[in-house]
Amino acid sequence: MAEIQEALLDAALGATGEHWESFACPDCGRKHRAQVDVPDLRARISAVEVLLREGLGRPGQAEEVPATLRLPASVAAVERMSWQSLQALAGTFVLDELAATEQRGGEALLRERVASLSEGERRVLREALPKTA
Repeated sequence: MAEIQEALLDAALGATGEHWESFACPDCGRKHRAQVDVPDLRARISAVEVLLREGLGRPGQAEEVPATLRLPASVAAVERMSWQSLQALAGTFVLDELAATEQRGGEALLRERVASLSEGERRVLREALPKTA
């Protein structure tokens, strides 16, 4: 990051362009042309804009959290929630599960969770799952 800032600073302070100038010799009066370096103001301003926008501590921006996200008090309140609010609510309840799934893999985590169930919880799970052929 420091190299990028340094390159932008160099561009902001030293960008030049080539320009041809005609002039008459003060002694003999003959016309001559010479190439001269002139400041490239457009490139300098562009580099300064990039430095201000990105390079010199632009404050971070977080995603906006919906202000209306609250735990619903009833089934009717859940039914009135928007899809975005429902996703955010579900995400808060399964965030640890998602992180664990990513770390340990979905099948391994599922086997671990089923193994930790009591016999009664396994029976309820078996009854709830559809019968396979």
